[in-house]
Amino acid sequence: MKREDIESGILITLTYGSEVPDAETAKRHLQAFCKRLLRVWPKAGLVWRLEHQQRGAIHFHLLLMGVRQVPATWIGQAWHEIVDTEEESHREAGTRVERVRGCAGQVMTYLCKPEVLAEEEERTGRCWGLRGNWRAYEAPVTTVTLTSEEMARLARALDAEKRAQVRRRKTASGKALRWARRRKPGALLRPSRWQTHPEIFLERLRGICGEDGERGQICGDG
Repeated sequence: MKREDIESGILITLTYGSEVPDAETAKRHLQAFCKRLLRVWPKAGLVWRLEHQQRGAIHFHLLLMGVRQVPATWIGQAWHEIVDTEEESHREAGTRVERVRGCAGQVMTYLCKPEVLAEEEERTGRCWGLRGNWRAYEAPVTTVTLTSEEMARLARALDAEKRAQVRRRKTASGKALRWARRRKPGALLRPSRWQTHPEIFLERLRGICGEDGERGQICGDG
């Protein structure tokens, strides 16, 4: 998704009270809520994510794009009617609405984190999806071809950038820096900075890839 659309988006959290349905029922609730939401704001696009709370209950996170303002009371009332629970407190406590306010990297890292299930929990099928006019907010895709040597150089560059990020946080202890140097598998490929600031990534690639025009050529307009 385009960074500017994410940063101007709205985060919606949908939870349940003491009465927690199964995954199939919860997804029907989500589908009904999305339909109701898109009837009011037909040009909106959204990304939804299913997660399990510590108590094992299902809840949903939605990133809504293309809408300037969504009344929290409307969200609470709509979700309460769809869930159809007798718990009156659920009308206010069952939802949360907040603006992204420029934290695109944190939002996408949160939505893209891997699904973790406890041993007693069953897989619920697909844990994320897209609804509405989401293609209007889709960012262009850039394709890059690297040789194994160029990939190794890129990994070293990412590793150096990760350590620089940790140093900038100015942690009181050296634990964070030691963690970065251990190079945990996959950790260097998930920094939100690369997801939300592709121009930095591409600029670094131009210094890594070959200059003969055949290898490491950046394709596309993005």
